[in-house]
Amino acid sequence: MRHTFCSRIVLQGGDLKDAKEMIGHSDLSMTDRYTHLTLNRKKKLSRRLSDYYKDDGKPLDANSGPVRS
Repeated sequence: MRHTFCSRIVLQGGDLKDAKEMIGHSDLSMTDRYTHLTLNRKKKLSRRLSDYYKDDGKPLDANSGPVRS
């Protein structure tokens, strides 16, 4: 269950530091062992990063892409 819990924290938008603190690990290397992130999540992150650079570094909306003002 610890593996699932850590992975779900990250999949829901938390980072490794959030997972580390919530599960009570003393360092990130242990938490990293417990998080199993999907290839699909990594692809989405890669696309968002690509969109960020295509849009000249304007902030991204977490769900839809670049934020327009």
